[in-house]
Amino acid sequence: MGKVFKVCEEDEWEGAKNNEFFAGSKSDLRDGFIHFSTSEQLKETLEKHFKLKSPLYLLEVETDDLEIEWEMSRNNQLFPHLYEPLPLSTVTNIYKIIRNTCSRIKSKSVGSLIKFSVFCKTNCRCSFPKKICSHIL
Repeated sequence: MGKVFKVCEEDEWEGAKNNEFFAGSKSDLRDGFIHFSTSEQLKETLEKHFKLKSPLYLLEVETDDLEIEWEMSRNNQLFPHLYEPLPLSTVTNIYKIIRNTCSRIKSKSVGSLIKFSVFCKTNCRCSFPKKICSHIL
């Protein structure tokens, strides 16, 4: 069971959440594929492309039924890409990410289990999978 993650701006997710498929973000549509990150790549993706944006939505996506292409991208790393619309049935969790002025990240799962957590470097009680949490902090 493989998982990848998609970061969406609020308007992109709000426009897609009631559909069967997500066609992609503005940059995805421009590039011709949906950009994903692994848990190890997520921190850098957030810092590079979404540093000043809030709120965001993080989609946790099950890849078993998707035709993911692994392609070389930044820092000579292989990144997961999807060259077709994302079936929302493959989204297993949705997290809302809000950055505040104290450099803390608040997350709220908007899936079937509602959780609320605050992350910081000194006291982590996050709702993200632990592998992701250690990279976001």
